[in-house]
Amino acid sequence: MNNYIFKRLDESLMHLLPPLYKDALDEEITVDQVVKKFDTANYSGKKNISFVAIDKETNSIAALYPVFPAIIRYNHKDILCGQVGDLMTHSLHRRKGLFLKLAELTHQLAKEEGLKLIFTFTYGENTAFQGFIQRLGFFHKECLNSYKLPVGTIPLCRILKKTSATAALYELYLKTLFALFYHRQRSFDLQCSKNGYLLKNKAFFDYKLSYSAGHIIRFYESFIWFKLTKYGSASVGDIADDTDPGKIIDRFKRFCFLAGIRAIQIETSADTALDIYLRSGNTFSNDYHLSMLKIDNDVPCENFKFVFGDLDNF
Repeated sequence: MNNYIFKRLDESLMHLLPPLYKDALDEEITVDQVVKKFDTANYSGKKNISFVAIDKETNSIAALYPVFPAIIRYNHKDILCGQVGDLMTHSLHRRKGLFLKLAELTHQLAKEEGLKLIFTFTYGENTAFQGFIQRLGFFHKECLNSYKLPVGTIPLCRILKKTSATAALYELYLKTLFALFYHRQRSFDLQCSKNGYLLKNKAFFDYKLSYSAGHIIRFYESFIWFKLTKYGSASVGDIADDTDPGKIIDRFKRFCFLAGIRAIQIETSADTALDIYLRSGNTFSNDYHLSMLKIDNDVPCENFKFVFGDLDNF
């Protein structure tokens, strides 16, 4: 540990993060995108609940343990929480105890900043999942139910997104669809029967869409938030009204048919209105594991429900 400096992440260190993203996640990200992703202040009132390990010799970031502040609304009250995401250690600095050291520092900071709960999503029971459960005191709450709904259409999205020139053509086609048949939005407020959900309002979408591409369209009285994948499918982040999810999904399927999108991916906690509708006639897998760490033991997190758009990397 003597080879490292442990410091709270701030704006002066943001320019050092893109090389870490490239090495640890093989992800190309700009400094501007990093700054926007960590700037959660307007949405949650907090930001930079994160610690980094800096290699003294190279003055580069060796590891990062970030907690992104988030708001959970339960019984009409807002609870300040945080999500562990983009957890990274450079390939030259692994198996040196940095994960545990940074977690200890960041969790203490989260407590000092007033966070009541920390949660995280891992893809499967990987080494990070084992570390959260066995070393950091998290408990495994549930697996999200993962649905993949086929759409019988020509795969225009997948075909045209293969090159930059044809991708531009597809974007033009998509804009035409929006202009002619759909009402594109920049945000929505959840008006649904959920209780214990990640708050989504204008401040949330201003933050989320600043660093992550996505679309919100209106179907009469409701809204759906989604993003397109490199595989030509659509991932649903959330819907604004879950009183009749079947009607919304059917309308979205018609949109996907026109847009040449051949599959829809939906992730949701069990026993939500959306899950109950999808469970009839569809199979599901359990890819994303949700684990939690209580800072305040009175937080009723067992009742919280989540969807795909709640993940920090959606």
